[in-house]
Amino acid sequence: MVADIPGLIEGAHQGVGLGLKFLRHIERTLVLVHIIDISGWERGVQTIVDNYHQVNHELGQFSSELLDKPQIVALNKIDLLADRAPLEELLAAFRKLGPPVHAISAVTGEGTQELIWETAEQLAQVRNGGTKRLSKTKEDTTGTKDFS
Repeated sequence: MVADIPGLIEGAHQGVGLGLKFLRHIERTLVLVHIIDISGWERGVQTIVDNYHQVNHELGQFSSELLDKPQIVALNKIDLLADRAPLEELLAAFRKLGPPVHAISAVTGEGTQELIWETAEQLAQVRNGGTKRLSKTKEDTTGTKDFS
């Protein structure tokens, strides 16, 4: 299951906003992908990292099991960066935290294929007890992709 969880705000675990509905929905997912808008990077790398920590805090306050799920970080809106130096700083900061991190642009598609592969890989590992790794896609004769 894939779930978009917009609007997860501080206090969500206590029912602020639509928090409890969102959090219950997240419980059914196998892998969490944090899509982080980096268009406001001028506020500083630490602010963006702190926002990520706040979301994880809300997840953990609702259920510690949510923090046990594999997580992926996608830094979105890289197409808006005239200078890629802030992106490198953000990537380094998130890599120190541990989860896989990808720089993407939903508008141009840059980096999205790698994110899709990472997500499929994580899902396959969860579904197979952490043992199965995906091979590269194989196109069959119909042109569809086999993610086995």
